[in-house]
Amino acid sequence: MGLVEAPARGTNGCRTYDEADIARLRFITATKNLGIPLSDVADLVRAFDVEDCSSVAHQVVEMVAERLTETQTRIGELVALAAQLQAVSARLAAAPTAGACGVDCPCATAAPVPLADRRTFVPLTRGPAMEGEAAVPIACSLDAGAVPDRVSQWQALVRRATSREPVSGGMALTFPASADLAAEVTRLAVAEQDCCSFFTFTVRLTTGKIRLEVQAPADAAAVVAAMFGTAA
Repeated sequence: MGLVEAPARGTNGCRTYDEADIARLRFITATKNLGIPLSDVADLVRAFDVEDCSSVAHQVVEMVAERLTETQTRIGELVALAAQLQAVSARLAAAPTAGACGVDCPCATAAPVPLADRRTFVPLTRGPAMEGEAAVPIACSLDAGAVPDRVSQWQALVRRATSREPVSGGMALTFPASADLAAEVTRLAVAEQDCCSFFTFTVRLTTGKIRLEVQAPADAAAVVAAMFGTAA
């Protein structure tokens, strides 16, 4: 693809790569490991060779933002799929132990029931209790079909945060003061805690800002990072 230009071979038949070649290879490896397509990496490499670092960094940030959005969307879709698989698993586990498979047996009708007819509960793992509290399951009881929309709502809200910082057991996000925004933060926090009881949300209103603290057991740290980001 032309990402690296091989130098001519020397008299010994070997190619000698200089420090600039090595730096370029490291840059290619780093951006590729972020999941950025090689076609886009090629554009970045061209910028890497001729532009200043801040310009290249800005382009990488834009591509990483796109990848983050795609990844968070996939998280929502995978959680929804997990809910459907959980329902199928429960139906198959209740299958009779005797008799041949038939048209009406669970094996032949393993498709999930319509979303409108059920609430799903997807046990992932059981997290340790926070101080003074009983252990709670790291699970989501939201209807599978509603998960992607909920993830999208959080993505839209998190993008409005002016800063993020780690707190004990989670993340704190700061938003500009606004009655409408405070209502939206509170609404989403209440809705999320209703289906994911392992989360603890604290909303603080102070002069000029809204602070949302999201805490969860250590086993749910990856969930917190996926939904609410990391310190920025």
